[in-house]
Amino acid sequence: MKALYLALGLAIGIGWIAFSGRFLSLDRASAVDQSSPTVVKVVYSQRPASQSDQSVSHGMIDSWFTWLVVFCLIDLIPCVMAKRMLASICRREDVPASHKLKLVENEDVIFDFPLYIGLLGTVGGFCLIAHDFVSSRDAAYISTIIGIIFSAAMRFFILRPVRISLQEKLLKTIGQRNE
Repeated sequence: MKALYLALGLAIGIGWIAFSGRFLSLDRASAVDQSSPTVVKVVYSQRPASQSDQSVSHGMIDSWFTWLVVFCLIDLIPCVMAKRMLASICRREDVPASHKLKLVENEDVIFDFPLYIGLLGTVGGFCLIAHDFVSSRDAAYISTIIGIIFSAAMRFFILRPVRISLQEKLLKTIGQRNE
């Protein structure tokens, strides 16, 4: 459970750092370079934001936060599934530790589900750009970031301790056989 809270906190922190400066303090304006009509320059200025600029910025942050919450909740589903699956494997008393390790390796694909969900969110977000859905770019980027963070956290905080404990049990049984 600590892993889920850590992944969620890390995702919110990285997202806040990445998006807060871009939407709160910088004003973006597009200017077309006259020498080459296909080049679009983005000009950043440090002028104070007007009231309308602030409402747009807060709308973007609300959109970003909404997508963050949505993809965190979606990525919690594979986390819960993985915890339950590993618990059911470890509870089995009739199976030796070596077979339990094989069962854990067979179920390794569930730890990639957040990456697949992130990829699906990215593809879906970029498809929605074609339909002028305003926050679809945020959904695309956030889904990828959240998927990577959750997958890494699940592997490190859920899968790794189970593998280590099963390997220790296996070494104990091998040591008892040798004595």
